[in-house]
Amino acid sequence: MASVNQDAVNQNKLPLIATMYERWTLDYIIELVQLIAMDFVYRPRQYREVPPNISEILQNFRFLTGTDPKFPNRMQRSMTFEALLGSSDGMGMVMETKSNAPMPAAAGTAGAGMNATAEGAQFKLESARLRETARAYTERQVTQGEGQLLQAFLDEGITLQSYLRPIDDENNVVIIGNAQTKAIFDNAVRVLRDTHVAGRFGRPPATQNTWPLGGALDQNGSLLIQEIGKVLIQGMMPSVSLMPISQNKFDVMQRIASYGAITITGVLRAIFPADPGESPESRKKRFEPLIGAAYSWKTALDNLATGI
Repeated sequence: MASVNQDAVNQNKLPLIATMYERWTLDYIIELVQLIAMDFVYRPRQYREVPPNISEILQNFRFLTGTDPKFPNRMQRSMTFEALLGSSDGMGMVMETKSNAPMPAAAGTAGAGMNATAEGAQFKLESARLRETARAYTERQVTQGEGQLLQAFLDEGITLQSYLRPIDDENNVVIIGNAQTKAIFDNAVRVLRDTHVAGRFGRPPATQNTWPLGGALDQNGSLLIQEIGKVLIQGMMPSVSLMPISQNKFDVMQRIASYGAITITGVLRAIFPADPGESPESRKKRFEPLIGAAYSWKTALDNLATGI
């Protein structure tokens, strides 16, 4: 088994906004479990041995989603997430719009960035600029000015930090939004980790304790995601639908989620230089790990966009 960053496996180490970014990127699994909840009713023989606690969660997905604060539907989740983080960096690549069908407003799907609030759009813009300066620093040529490229990254880090600081763990909107989106995400993970549910799709569940968060890449988990998509998504015809995704694509989505969360955490907690007299070597030692995380975030996003 692999891990993006073992130091980030303990989710308690991350700020709320960082874990929210992870869940928003991996929101796909909630939609999959929503489909499993339907399949649970349509094909009862396939779920005969599912334990009562998992059966209850699946029933809650059917009857409570959209009406209970602990089971927000896709639109409700998108309203919470997009106000803070803009459109999902994962969901936008796994949604499919049927031809001649209108896109629902604020559905948290591809193109939802146009519906994101100004603040969420600001996060998207500033985080993209940070990643680009990380790329420029990491891929620099010998003749390029290392100090200037490092300073450009720090300048963007300060800008992103100024956006993130007001939505830290003390912000009540963030606290409430985190609690609500965490509840449904955790329930979805419990369903996917159940041996009998996974067995309905001919696969074992993930074995990593923290999967799918914390960069815990798990072959069993990503193959299960792939197989559920093949079995349940094919043939469904809503105006906007999920697309089945491969094991590799889900792994890339996990990399985006984890490196994004690590970068957000690093920016929030960084003490950016105010003293212009600080030595270049001191700055490099302090900030190259953060640059590395931001660069890995960018490469994972590029991989998802190009289908790698």
